Amino acid sequence: IEQFVLAKYHMAKQVYFHRLRLITDAMIVRALSLGIEKDNLPWLRRLYKYDGSDEYIQNYLDWDDAKLMNCLLSANKKDTFAGELFTRLKERRLFKKIFAINLREIQDEIARKQLSGLARDSQLRMQIETEIAKHLSSMTRKKIKPYQVIAKQYTFKSVRKAVADESIVIIVGESGKRNFDEESALFNSIDKKQSEEYLEVYAPFKLAGRKANNERAKALQKDIARILIDAAKEGDTGVKKGGSNVA
Repeated sequence: IEQFVLAKYHMAKQVYFHRLRLITDAMIVRALSLGIEKDNLPWLRRLYKYDGSDEYIQNYLDWDDAKLMNCLLSANKKDTFAGELFTRLKERRLFKKIFAINLREIQDEIARKQLSGLARDSQLRMQIETEIAKHLSSMTRKKIKPYQVIAKQYTFKSVRKAVADESIVIIVGESGKRNFDEESALFNSIDKKQSEEYLEVYAPFKLAGRKANNERAKALQKDIARILIDAAKEGDTGVKKGGSNVA
């Protein structure tokens, strides 16, 4: 059972949380959100705004991935925000991961707490994406729009918390019946609270040329870290911009 649980854990970490999977999912969610909020597509709003009615359920069941993509990739939808992103997905022109950080690396407690809730704070997320878009545009001298920058915060649960389903498996031994997580010294020793929180940024941006790419990439990491922390601190206390405070 321990081997099975570890296999599930590594499957999640290496496949479900794979870089391309995270980027693709983020682009799909952003495209659908833009289709509702910016493109004002009534059929898309009806599809994703649940109202509990039988009509909603029937309409939802009439759709599948292929039908959704065909509609958003049709000639009269290609110039929409949603159509643009779905065209990139179809052509495999995925955004690049231009920044990644484990939130433990952020020393400033206020900023770390604010960024930990980024998935629920749309105002802070939009502020961060706008600032990063401006910075990338100045670097490339090409217009990168805020909606083309995606700041994604997610949590990777500890092994023990991620496999809660197996904790109720009953092990029959010499001492009687015990739950799996009590019987297994390996999993019993793991702290359930020891989860990892990450923040990544995706955008249609690629450093040109191989020479000195490492230095430019490091500089970009520092610049984005500064933007994140400044925005988080301003959003919480109105603190003026300062250093990066990254360990």
